[in-house]
Amino acid sequence: MERKPFKIKIISPAKINLSLDVTGVREDGYHTVDMVMQSLSLCDTVQISDSKSAGISIFCNYPYVPTDGRNIAHKAATLFFAETGVENPGIFLSIRKKIPVGAGMAGGSGNAAAVLFGLNRIFKTGLSLDQLAALGARCGADVPYCFYGGTMRAEGIGEVLTPLAPMPDCFVLLAKPQRGVATPRVYGLLDQMGIRVHPDTGHLIGALSEGAAAVARRLGAAARSAR
Repeated sequence: MERKPFKIKIISPAKINLSLDVTGVREDGYHTVDMVMQSLSLCDTVQISDSKSAGISIFCNYPYVPTDGRNIAHKAATLFFAETGVENPGIFLSIRKKIPVGAGMAGGSGNAAAVLFGLNRIFKTGLSLDQLAALGARCGADVPYCFYGGTMRAEGIGEVLTPLAPMPDCFVLLAKPQRGVATPRVYGLLDQMGIRVHPDTGHLIGALSEGAAAVARRLGAAARSAR
């Protein structure tokens, strides 16, 4: 039976880390973290539609973003069809980015979450938000957060999420150098250097209920020396 044409558009918000503490390394090489994440109004837009071509096709307005299997949105779509048993009729992903690439702002992770969310709607697979988040965790550690957004504490490798008091309404100034930094390289250098000072995550969380100025005073504040 021929499928009806489909099209859905999903907003994919950016996030920033108000606090990021690396707490250890697991046996599988993944680093454990303790972070406070906050979503922003800055966002990408992901559109999923049917395609006459088989498989998964991607367009991105940033020409240097890969549009093959290296793209995390491609990985998310591939995983969706593999895990749900839905036959891929041929899909086209149009990713319109405003979020800087290589900035640690979950641009790619948010795109992956948007793809999983959209495919779940299109093919009526009935996966809950928690099930989608668990699927997303297999694509990247930041993907689960992108299904919920808001102000969250993220622990484990980033997939253990706890809602926090909402961030006070404020403006955020973002400054992104032209060159990005690959996450694996950052963690590799961190392992070489070691960690002597940790951020004051606990007091930052407490400041969320005190206003934007209180939060700003806690950004980057040191809490304790590594033992």
